[in-house]
Amino acid sequence: MSNPQVSIRKATTNDISQIIAWLAGELHAQARNSVANDAILASFEGAHYNDQTLVVVDAAGTRVLAFACWAVNQIELFSVRSELRRQGYGKKLAERVVDEIRQSDTPWTRVLLECKPVSSVPFWASLGFTQVPGRRSGILMQLDLRLNR
Repeated sequence: MSNPQVSIRKATTNDISQIIAWLAGELHAQARNSVANDAILASFEGAHYNDQTLVVVDAAGTRVLAFACWAVNQIELFSVRSELRRQGYGKKLAERVVDEIRQSDTPWTRVLLECKPVSSVPFWASLGFTQVPGRRSGILMQLDLRLNR
């Protein structure tokens, strides 16, 4: 990360409110339909209720720079603020999420995620994720935890 003063931690209630406002703003700016927007926000809120959301915050601990939500062994939502991309926040956050999944009580052998947008495939591939063959729609990526320790 370009700024060593940031930290990664479990999301707080204040973080969740900030992320919902951030997502709503981005979704509105992208002019997606309201049904899709509601589904994305509901997915985020559901993932958070499972207490499986990590955030990258600034030095003061007040501004969320990036977040990730996962359920069991699948990364559900992952985002870095657009103006902060390519500064290492996403890489550090993804590595931490993989560590959290690896250390869970259930011995998962792989981490899954669906790449949306498709332009994120090179990012995930750079972290060791590979494409799951045979999908008819969407791009499913996996990281084999037995090979990536």
